[in-house]
Amino acid sequence: KNELSAILKQYTINTQKEIVVYCPGGARSAMAYFVLRHLGYNVRNYDGSWWDWSLNSKLPIENS
Repeated sequence: KNELSAILKQYTINTQKEIVVYCPGGARSAMAYFVLRHLGYNVRNYDGSWWDWSLNSKLPIENS
């Protein structure tokens, strides 16, 4: 638990913000959801994930 929390802290991921995890189809992000939830984070898994979101041209996509 301590090691995972330290890694997340390095990336400024904290328990004060809501986190939404996703992947291409929602299955792999379920593991991230479980880990973050176990560590006490406010997390949701977008089960439609990228496949669902990318098919709707009205939804925003941010490029970084």
